[in-house]
Amino acid sequence: MMELVRMNANDQLIRNYRDNIKKDREIWLFTRIDSINIYRVKELYKKSGIIPPGATVIFWHGLFQFPDMWKYFEPEMRKGVLNGTFMLQVYGSLYDRVRLYGAHQNSWYGEFTDPEEDGQGVVGGKVDDIEHVDERRKEIGLRPLIEMNEIYGWKLPPGYQAPVLPKK
Repeated sequence: MMELVRMNANDQLIRNYRDNIKKDREIWLFTRIDSINIYRVKELYKKSGIIPPGATVIFWHGLFQFPDMWKYFEPEMRKGVLNGTFMLQVYGSLYDRVRLYGAHQNSWYGEFTDPEEDGQGVVGGKVDDIEHVDERRKEIGLRPLIEMNEIYGWKLPPGYQAPVLPKK
């Protein structure tokens, strides 16, 4: 869909030229473009009944800023994960991003395990109810954190106890 291509291009254009924009203006522009894009994605969804392919960047930048949009899209995304029409890794990352950036809560699925501050005052690394994180990940089709550590080098969050994995 060409409209989504244009929306993503505008989103990235503003972010790529952030060095040329005064800080207060930058935040205003980001919020403005994110608002326009996320509400347009909602309109497209209402028309088609499917979450538009290619809306991931728009979700990534907009959902944590607009709680009403997260409340609207999250149940649909979760259904999509469970029936295979929405990418599970994207869902887990968006869910944790909204918790971290929007609600200032700890991670739920362990998608942000790096304890470093990100320059926006958000520190990843902590996972709520850490004892059950791999069970939650399994419910939506994500690999256990220990596998993400072994395969991709993810940092394991504080308090994480890796399950014993079967030998291959």
